[in-house]
Amino acid sequence: MERHAPLSWQSKSLLSEISDLAPDIVCLTEAHEGSTSSLGGHEISAAGIPWSPHSETERKVVLWSRSQWGDVQCPEDIAAFGGVISGETEANGIRYRVIGLCIPYASASPLGQHPKRRMWEQHKDFLNALSLYIPSLDLSVPTITLGDFNRTIPSSWGSKSAYAYLIEILTDFAVLTAGLADEQGKRSVDHICVNFDYSKLEIASLWRGAENGKKRSDHSGVFINILPAVK
Repeated sequence: MERHAPLSWQSKSLLSEISDLAPDIVCLTEAHEGSTSSLGGHEISAAGIPWSPHSETERKVVLWSRSQWGDVQCPEDIAAFGGVISGETEANGIRYRVIGLCIPYASASPLGQHPKRRMWEQHKDFLNALSLYIPSLDLSVPTITLGDFNRTIPSSWGSKSAYAYLIEILTDFAVLTAGLADEQGKRSVDHICVNFDYSKLEIASLWRGAENGKKRSDHSGVFINILPAVK
């Protein structure tokens, strides 16, 4: 959402498009508390660590569901380095664990910290904490990990060691958005990963621009229509 407030034209336009897709679950990054109010349903969010001056309502991650959330977790060890929130919700009669992430970008450094962190340092610390959290979950529950990963998959630039670590963390997941590009050919740094087999999958990129030619966000969105396989 590129930090646009809920009443901004950018936010209203994006949420209108999201509403038209009639989703069961939504993840927004760099958004605000209440960003999904026009959708009804149920929202949970995490403030995370700011990189620059911010408002009190800004949230690194916002998760929304048509159904209520349960077992909501905001792991402090991960949240100390970026944005994360996790919860369980139901869609089409199936209970899912959803993990929303906002992984620090390459040069991220907490607001006010001196000296600033080195390139990829904040990113790697976030991944290290995430690597301890995911195995602590009951992965027999269908799990969706999604959000702003701040890098392409497969990797096209950046720290090779950080990328290898990310792929290792996602060993039990399929990265459904790997290689996805928007209509201008820009590859996505926002991803959706699942740890279950599926019988149906549709993937699309949601253009970051608006019909008037103006930019709504710095990232294009990602949409999937997925049906888990019946065991």
